[in-house]
Order: sequence, then structure tokens, then C-alpha cells
Amino acid sequence: SDGAEYRCRDCFHGVQLCKTCCVKLHTRNPFHRMDTWTGTFYRRTFDWQSKVGLVLSFGHGGDVCPCYGTPQADEAGPSTSPAADEWEDVEDDDDDDNFNYESAGLGREELKVPRGQDVYGNPTLVVVHTNGIHYVQAQFCRCANSLSPARQCMLGRLYPASQLRPQTVFTFAVLNDCLVERTECKTSISNYYSKLRRHTTNMFPHLVPVSVE
Repeated sequence: SDGAEYRCRDCFHGVQLCKTCCVKLHTRNPFHRMDTWTGTFYRRTFDWQSKVGLVLSFGHGGDVCPCYGTPQADEAGPSTSPAADEWEDVEDDDDDDNFNYESAGLGREELKVPRGQDVYGNPTLVVVHTNGIHYVQAQFCRCANSLSPARQCMLGRLYPASQLRPQTVFTFAVLNDCLVERTECKTSISNYYSKLRRHTTNMFPHLVPVSVE
């Protein structure tokens, strides 16, 4: 249909969607993989969540916290102000700066960890899932009686790498999958994460950042 510029790789039948329908359908399926129509072919899009404006809403069953859009939103709820965090996202040093990634159908900037916060101080989460790495804007509940961001992540079935200021999270699904792989296939943690990098981009897995302490 007109305006259906996105195609989901994980939805049944690879459904084609406009931006509005893409957000509506994937609010509770935010870690699907998406292709974008370029005018001649569908191109894999790694940062589709930010392009369509999809956010991870916490504290209200996936719905947006009612505090947002009100004057008290800047003052209510858990603080997400900058603080010392034990995790830092870095990139490998084996990147070839002379390679034309765009000509290969890869937007190099799409794979870099987004920096900064939204106007409310919410971070962009690095989400490690069974089909690779995702970068999705978080929107934590800011009600007066809300839980800490780390606990809100846990209720959303996301395990935070930091209890102080969550920036990298692991889905419960990927933790369970890793456990099964270690038990049945004797896969090391490093090899399992290498597999996730290849799920993100099989051609250029070395471009996918690694979270290190």
C-alpha cells in the first residue's frame, strides 16, 4: 500500500507497513528486524526503532506513563541523571576506514551506540536479544511511587547490566538461550556474543560494539 516503506523480517508473511502502523504493531514487539524500501529494493535497517519513533515504555504494562507531557514530568519519578556507571560501550579497533560501507548496503552510523538522553533524561538502551543488538529509546515511568529504572527493566523482562543507571540490558529470552547453548552445545560466552554480532550484521560483525567493564 502507499507509504508502506517498512517490511518486518520477523512478522508472519513479512508484512509491509507504513511508519504509523510499524509503531502500532511493534510497540510490544520492539526487537523485530526491519527492512526499509529504498525505491528499488528493501534494505536492512538496524536503527529502525529511532527512525519510526518507537520507544520502550515502562511501568504501565507497555503504555506511556501519564506523567509525560505534564509540567510535573521533569520533577517526578526516578532520577536518570548522569552517574558513574561500570559499563562502557566501545568499538573494535579492526575497522577498515577505507571501506565503502554505504555501497555495500550498510549504514555505518546505524551500528554505533547512540549517545545522550531525551529531554526527560531517559537513555537509549542497548538491548541484547536473541536476534542481535538493538538500540531503543527508553521511557521510564515517572510517577511519584515508581520503581527505580533497573527494577522497571526487570518487570519488562530486561536484565540491566547496571543497577545504578541502566544503559545496556539483556532480554530474558537471550539469557535463557545462552544458558541452553552453554549446557547443550558447550558454547562459551564470548562465542555466543560473537553469534549475536553476526545476527546483527553477518557481513560486518566487527562493527557491532562490545560492552566491556
